[in-house]
Amino acid sequence: MTFFLNYFSFVLIFGYAFFHLILILKLKRMIKKNKTQIFVNSDFLPLSVIVASHNEEEYLENCLRSILNNNYPKEYFEVILVDDRSNDKTFEIVNKLQSEFLNLKYIKIENVESGFTPKKNALNVGINNANYNYFCLTDADCIVENNWLQNIANAFKNNYDAVIGYSPYLNEKNNLPKLLSNFLDYEEYKNSLYAFSGVEFKNAFLCNGRNFAYSKNIFNKVGGFDKIKNYLSGDDDLLLQLFSNQKAKICSITDTSSFVYTYKPKSIKQFINQRKRHFSVSGLYNLSIKLFYLGAHILNLSIIFLLIINLNFGIGMLIVKLLIDFIFCKINSDNYNFKQNVLLCSLNEILLILYYFVFGMITIPLIIKNKSPINWN
Repeated sequence: MTFFLNYFSFVLIFGYAFFHLILILKLKRMIKKNKTQIFVNSDFLPLSVIVASHNEEEYLENCLRSILNNNYPKEYFEVILVDDRSNDKTFEIVNKLQSEFLNLKYIKIENVESGFTPKKNALNVGINNANYNYFCLTDADCIVENNWLQNIANAFKNNYDAVIGYSPYLNEKNNLPKLLSNFLDYEEYKNSLYAFSGVEFKNAFLCNGRNFAYSKNIFNKVGGFDKIKNYLSGDDDLLLQLFSNQKAKICSITDTSSFVYTYKPKSIKQFINQRKRHFSVSGLYNLSIKLFYLGAHILNLSIIFLLIINLNFGIGMLIVKLLIDFIFCKINSDNYNFKQNVLLCSLNEILLILYYFVFGMITIPLIIKNKSPINWN
C-alpha cells in the first residue's frame, strides 16, 4: 500500500510540475502579447460602467470617483449605479456626485424580479438601462486604476468579446489576523494566474466580477443571466464559462493601470460567508475544470496521507510541491506587484491545501442544493 501511494504521488507531482511549466510559458507569452498589442485606431469607444450596490455607503463615493475620474473622455462613458434596496446613504452620495458628473446615472431597485438572485437582478437592470454596447463591471467597494477604461476599450477595439482583469486587495489596515490577511493576498494572486492561464488555453473558467467587461452582443448570445440567474453566485465565472462555450474571443488585461483594488473582509465571519457563496457554484463548472481541481485535490490528499504513513517521503513530496508553487508564483510576480518570499508563499500554500479541503467539505450541501441565506455583501 505504501509503495503504491509513493509511486502514485510521484506520478502526480511530476504531472503537476509539467503542467505548471506549461502555465508559466503560457503566461509569459500572454504578457509579451499584451505589451505588443496593436490598437486599431485612436477613436474612443462608448462604454457603460455598471456598479451594483447594497448598503455600501462606506466605500461608494471613493469607488465612483475613481471611475468617473478615469483617463477617458467623459462624453464616451456612462456610470450606472444600481441601488439594490439600500437603507443607508447611498442615494445622498450619488445625488451629490450627480451635480458634479453628468454621466452618472442612478437606478433604485425596490423589488427583486422573480427567479433572480439579488445581485444578478441588479446587474441585469443596469445592463437593460445601458446606452452603449460594451459593459464594464466592478463592485461598489472597489477602487479602479486611472487607465482601467482605456485598457478595456483597447481590448474591445481588437475585437474581443469579453475582458477579464486583475483585482488585488488594498494594502490597508484591517481587523483580520495577519496570517489570514497574507493568505488572502496569495489566494487572489494565484487564482488570477490560473484564470489568465485558462484564457490562454481557450478555456476561460474563472474571473472576478470586480474587473470584468463584455459586449452586449456576447451577453445576448448566451441569453444573458437566464441560465444562471437563480444561483447564489456566478455572475462572473459562470457567465464567463457561458461565453467560452460559445467560442467567444476573450482576453486578459494585465497592465498595472488596469488593476481594480478592493478591501479585505472586515471579519473572519464575513470571509467565511464570502467563500461559502463562491464555492457554492463550483459544482456547475465545466468537466475539464472539475478534472483539473480534482487532480490537484488528489495530490494534496496523497501528500497528507504520506505524511501520516511515510513521514520522510511525505515531507519530500510536500517540499517539491511547495517549490513548484513558489516558482510558478515568483516568475510572474513582478507583473502584478506581488511580493511574498519563499517561506511566506510556502506557508500560504499549506493553508491553501487545508482551505480547499475544509471549504470543499462544508459547501457540499450548497453545491448540491445551491441554497443558502442570500446576502451578496
